[in-house]
Parts: sequence; C-alpha cells; structure tokens
Amino acid sequence: MPFIIYNPNSRGGNYKYAIHTADELLRQGQDISLVLPSITPDNKEYFKTILLSDQLKTNSVILKKIYFLLRIILNPFIFFIYLLKQKPANIIFNDFDQLTAIIWVPLFRLLKPKHKFSVILHDPDRDDYPGGVRFTNFSMKLIMGLMNVAFYHERLPSKPYYNSFKGNLTSIPHGLYEPEQEDQKLSEWLAARKGEDYLLCVPGNIRMEKNYKLIIESLPKLKNCKLLIAGSPANSSVNIDELKQYAASKGVDDKIIWLTKYLTEEEFTSVLKVSDLILLYYKTSFKSQSGILNQIAPLKKNVLISDTESGLTELARRFDLGTIIMPDNKIALINGIKSANENTNYINNWNKYIKFASWEKQCTVIINTFENS
Repeated sequence: MPFIIYNPNSRGGNYKYAIHTADELLRQGQDISLVLPSITPDNKEYFKTILLSDQLKTNSVILKKIYFLLRIILNPFIFFIYLLKQKPANIIFNDFDQLTAIIWVPLFRLLKPKHKFSVILHDPDRDDYPGGVRFTNFSMKLIMGLMNVAFYHERLPSKPYYNSFKGNLTSIPHGLYEPEQEDQKLSEWLAARKGEDYLLCVPGNIRMEKNYKLIIESLPKLKNCKLLIAGSPANSSVNIDELKQYAASKGVDDKIIWLTKYLTEEEFTSVLKVSDLILLYYKTSFKSQSGILNQIAPLKKNVLISDTESGLTELARRFDLGTIIMPDNKIALINGIKSANENTNYINNWNKYIKFASWEKQCTVIINTFENS
C-alpha cells in the first residue's frame, strides 16, 4: 500500500521531519505522497501542496487567530476530499488539528474500511493545549479512536487517551538532521559578540517551557558566560520585549545575545557551532522528544538537559549525552553548567547515539508496523 503523510505546516521541526520520513520511505521503495500547504520552501515530486498556506503576511494578531481557525477547520476537509479519490493507503498524520477533531474525525471514520490511519505523537502530552484538560481528553480520545497505529519517540506519558487506545502503540527513533553549511557572516558576528566568554545557547522556537527566565536569573552567578537566545516566537503569546525587560531588571542585558528571528538552516548551523553549551533545560512539564537534539548530534556539541519524564531525557540517559540535572532549580542549573564545562566524554557518546538514530531504522519500523496491523 502507498503512504500518504499529512503535514499542515511548511516550516519548522514537523515539516523537516515529514520530508526526511518521506525521502526515506521513497528510498526504501515505497510509493509516497506528502500533503502540504500551498506555499512551501521546497519542491519535490511527491509533494501535494493542496492545503491552505500557513504563512499569513500580517501583523494583526486578530487576523492571525482568525486565519488559524480557518486553517484547522478547512485543511482536514481538503485532506478528506483528497483521500476520497485515492486508492487504499497507509495514512500518517505527522501533525493533526486537535481543536477541530470533533468536526473532522467522524468524516475520516467513513474512510477506515479503505485506509489504515496512524499518527506520530511528537508532543505526546496534550494537556496544556488550548481548551483545557477535559477538552484534551475528549478530543484526543476521538483522534486516537480513528487510528490503527500510534507512533511515539521513546516515552509515552500515562494519559487516559493513550491508556484506552486499542490500536498498535510503537516507538520509533527520531532520525538525524545533517547540518547545512554555516552562514559565515553570522558565525563571525556571533564569535565577535562572544569574545573570550563561554557561550550558552537556547536554540529553536521561543516558548516559555524552555525556562528563559530561570536561565537569565542564573547569569549573575556565571562568570565569563554569555547567553545566546536564537529563534522566533513559537506563537503570539510569547513576548520578547518582556524577556528583554526581565534581563535588564536582573542587570544581565549586556550578557545576552538576542537573535530573535526565524533562522535559516545555515544560520541555525552557525548558532550551534559558535555555542559552547546547548541548554535543553526544559521545565518539568516537558514530556516530549526534542528534534533539536537530532540537529545537535551530527555536530557533537555539549548539551545540558533537564531531568524530566520525556523521550529527550530517556535518550540522554541511555546514551549518556551531556549533563542531566534537576529541572526548574537555579542552583542545580548553575552547578550543572559548571559541571558541563568540565565534561570531556560527550563526543564519544554522541558517536553511539548517531548509530542508533537513523531515518532508515525509523522507516523500517513504520513499514513493518503497518504490515502487521
């Protein structure tokens, strides 16, 4: 059976994941279609760019919210109509529209005699999503009830919507993202700003579960350290100016390099290369894998990771990646950064992880799971 992947975004971690998965499925001889928004930065033969664009050129928060609502209502309908015309296939929801599940899930149930459905749970803990826990339990039970297979990375939290799932729960590795060539001008600019200091970095989409305020609070106790915050706000609720004001109130605004924009692949490589220690110091509530780990791996950078109930922490502990410390604790963070600076074994441990994390293994598991479901 052919594979059809649904991915309603045209950039970011899920977009990259979908393309790498599709490429590897194709390499392994599978017939593949990747359903995407109408505007994407890439162009491949298997792309089906039929969904609404996720790039709205406006600064109006209200218009962005209205358009987001429109997308999560209409995109599932567009995908449903597309599937109506396709021969039997293995369907992979690489992302899904949870808020409107009550509308679209009943429609897709009509297609179950024809297609096999699966979901990849990149962010398996859905309790903090809009609508509250009761709505999450309701909407996720609807979504999981549609699926024949649910894929996850390393660790799945105990939630009612998973505990009641009757289908096949399967763990898959997260493949590696080979880095692009660095942006030389940016690398030089960052190196100049860094100077002789030890550069800490919080990379990727700016979202508050990355503990920015606690990290900023710790800077006065970290001599000869600077902090690089690199990425664009994950959503309209993230207030960069508020973070900058907070840094100023702690007297450390001169120790922070702000690169708050959407980073190209080349720019992201520069950010990682120039940094001395990558902080994956997420709050206790973080229960997911982190795609950034798989961008860091090929560069074999030193990392500091919070000890949470997540796939990220489980992998870090299994392969002894970097330094794992207590979450949400300033003293632990300060001591952890100092300890990480003395860690000299992390490069060899990355080599073990790189052998484990491959798209080939990931897609082999996906194919075998569908064949046996």
